[in-house]
Amino acid sequence: MTMLMNLAILFLSCLVPAWGDAGRLYPLEADRHLCRGNSTVRQNALDVCLGTWKQPLPYEHHDRCAEALEIKQVAMLFLARTRILTEPVWREWFSEIAGLVPVAAISNGELCRQEKLEAARACAGTHAHDVLANQHLFNVYVHPHPMIHSYERSSLFFGQLVANRVVVSWGSPTQVEAAKILLTEALRNPLNQKFFLIGDRDVPLYPAWLTYQWLLTEDKARVDACKTWNPQLKKWDMDRLDYQRASLSMSMKIHNHWRKSWCWFSMPRQHAELVTCDTEIFEEFQHHCTGIAPDPDIGGEYRVCFTDEHYIATLLSVHGLEAETGCRDSLIYWEGEFGAFDGAHAYLWTPPEYNRSNFMAMRRGKRHERRCPVEAAVRSVESTRRMFVNASETLQEEQVAESCSTYAAQNLKIVGDASHACPLFARKFPAEALKELVTAYKSCALGHYDADGLFCSDFAAPDSVSRRTDLNRPQGS
Repeated sequence: MTMLMNLAILFLSCLVPAWGDAGRLYPLEADRHLCRGNSTVRQNALDVCLGTWKQPLPYEHHDRCAEALEIKQVAMLFLARTRILTEPVWREWFSEIAGLVPVAAISNGELCRQEKLEAARACAGTHAHDVLANQHLFNVYVHPHPMIHSYERSSLFFGQLVANRVVVSWGSPTQVEAAKILLTEALRNPLNQKFFLIGDRDVPLYPAWLTYQWLLTEDKARVDACKTWNPQLKKWDMDRLDYQRASLSMSMKIHNHWRKSWCWFSMPRQHAELVTCDTEIFEEFQHHCTGIAPDPDIGGEYRVCFTDEHYIATLLSVHGLEAETGCRDSLIYWEGEFGAFDGAHAYLWTPPEYNRSNFMAMRRGKRHERRCPVEAAVRSVESTRRMFVNASETLQEEQVAESCSTYAAQNLKIVGDASHACPLFARKFPAEALKELVTAYKSCALGHYDADGLFCSDFAAPDSVSRRTDLNRPQGS
């Protein structure tokens, strides 16, 4: 009993802040003096923290429809500077799934029990001006700068800001701190089974229902925790990162599991729980992986180490979870500022570049990654849509029992599933491109005809994206 009390005290001492602005408890940043200790104590503390997620925790924004149908939901985590600059595109995206629920949830035998029927009828209700409240597949969490107290009521993301926030600096461990905060808040909802992190200038490449279905059926996290040995370089290929300087100053536990991934990710619930509870590995990164800074140990040269690109992949590797990650399956399509594979910052697309051709090329992905079979992905759009029904039409009081028996007999499958070889989102886009973004998205993602009368799904996907700067390059460069 005494041991359990001591572990509980240790766990509580590692919470920061102890209580958030709205009375929330966050298992995040450790008080580094209290939480340092031998590996046994650390492992015990980690086990206690992981155990807390197995118990029901209080959370806001209850979705009575999703709870009644026991719908598995996806947590959508936005890391933003101020506001979500591509909001109009997301409004279109969420509007597509207003009132939709998975057929599998309706055919669940639990729904047909009498005590479930009344709660299920909540799915038939609508919220006139709340696009997010009208859908039951995603839960949204936004982390902007702490000085942003709230978004305007007209915003799609009003009421979605997390209370606990940190000031995020590019390339520093604060990006991971913000991701931990978002994951912690999302884990409070037991319906959230998949979690993905994107930015404030990102847009979707596929309809919401297809994105939802793919993310939930993927068996691997979109994190690269795999060993990527490059025999030509005779070292770990870490995307120009000086692996020796970055990792040898850390413990051997990290040195033997050093990995390189992306700052954007998708992961299952058990991975999210591990990320929020870990303090040991994250402390090492906070001390030794701080972005771009002079390194006195090597004569004033610069050490390059971005925690957000290494921490989660390394953590999963330390815990032996490499096989649960997709090695080269990125969540987001982006290009470097100096070329497709060159540059620490993402290229900022201009309005003329966001067209039908580039949209389809982004779906295919980069050449060095596992290429997406775009044709199969496009074929799955309509077949996947049939796996959802409109709750307001299906779950009327006189139709609930009939719906139970009707959908229980169906066995719907995705046709042309391309799985996680396909990037699901693209970045990054300026606010000035909103008109073009919305037009291209509605044309290509939903299968509508565009202004030229061309059907995007019938348009052959180019092998690569065309940038305006490419036109000025010598042939073959």
